[in-house]
Amino acid sequence: MTYFLSAYATNSVGTTYGDELSFTTLQAANVEGYTYYAGSTIPVSGVTVSINEINYTTGSTGYYELNNVPIGNQTITATKPDYDPFSQSINIPPEGIEVLIEMTSGVYTHNVFGTIINQVYDPISEVYVIVLNPDGTESDLATTSSSSGYYQIPSIPQGQRTIRFIKEICEPYEIVIFMANSDYQLDVELLEYDLPCPGYETVQYEGQIYNTVLIGDKCWFKENLNVGIMIDGDESMEDNEIIEKYCYGNDLSNCNSYGALYQWDEMMQYVTTPGTQGICPSGWHIPTDDEWKILEGTVDSQYGVGDPEWDDTGLRGFDAGFHLKSTTGWNSNGNGDDSFGFAALPGGARSQNGGFTSLGYHALFWSSAEGSGSYPLYRDLHYYDDGVSRYINYETYGFSARCLQDWAHPDAHKTTGDNKPGQYK
Repeated sequence: MTYFLSAYATNSVGTTYGDELSFTTLQAANVEGYTYYAGSTIPVSGVTVSINEINYTTGSTGYYELNNVPIGNQTITATKPDYDPFSQSINIPPEGIEVLIEMTSGVYTHNVFGTIINQVYDPISEVYVIVLNPDGTESDLATTSSSSGYYQIPSIPQGQRTIRFIKEICEPYEIVIFMANSDYQLDVELLEYDLPCPGYETVQYEGQIYNTVLIGDKCWFKENLNVGIMIDGDESMEDNEIIEKYCYGNDLSNCNSYGALYQWDEMMQYVTTPGTQGICPSGWHIPTDDEWKILEGTVDSQYGVGDPEWDDTGLRGFDAGFHLKSTTGWNSNGNGDDSFGFAALPGGARSQNGGFTSLGYHALFWSSAEGSGSYPLYRDLHYYDDGVSRYINYETYGFSARCLQDWAHPDAHKTTGDNKPGQYK
């Protein structure tokens, strides 16, 4: 603005004016922004930001605002005890400007380091480790683990920090730590998907080779059983010391693709003891109803092991079925993500009348336990839902069978309940 002025005097004669003078004020604008730790958007509070005699001290959000700063070339500074001083030349336009200030400190930043292992103590390489900003977004403070599982992130700002560990073959994991006064050692255990059982990567049995998969601390066959002599679907299986099997549609190739189907008594070898060996190899057994519940709780993202959800009958769980189903082979886009390596295929069933049904739509698995009315319990994975059904049925139906190792694997940490995604030391 330009202002005009002159002096004057008034008496009985009249008023007399002096020379007319003028001056123009400098144009001003606002400068605002945030103060961050360098390499992140983690705010720094208590920083004094100044231009000329105008200053502002940041709060918990790191925000500052300087009002009525002359436009043009100016120098903005930011200071805080034990932080490196900040100074930058800026050109302030009439509409104002936003300036983001990165603060550094050798006192208020610390290193996080450690080793990442899986549930059988093997190191995991190429895990992406990143510090999150307070709003949940990813900062630039990140690294990847080495072949020995070691990682280190230097210069993390002091305070409460969330660190995320990501690898495609592992359960994602986040942990909140408080950085104060020193470096921080954080050794992490991640749940690795589709991991073969240590010492039992494969099992040779009756001319077949079965792969294994470690889910939690339980060692499962990765494929359905396919052992025995094929009989026609119209025939009933008999206690004749010969293992008999059904192949869907009386086609032997379906046994090779999906595994065989068995009546409950034949699978159990004509005993009713839960957890019996049945037609599994020595050291393995037909999983009990409770062991199926443990599997479901281990893989479900919402209902953990021991949740009453798994005691219900009918459709249960949130996404256990989706994680157990194979990534291909299911009709009507019913595939799962097979994230734990169970690789359940929709092998269908042999019905009571000797016919076959549901190939491509259902995976039905016997348990070795009986429910109400002494009818055996089984599991049903559907093409149309991500849960798992638990029912009883007549033992004369033909369903798929899996084998489970007789003991929890000693080299595997339990990954159930609150610590299911991972553990730390």
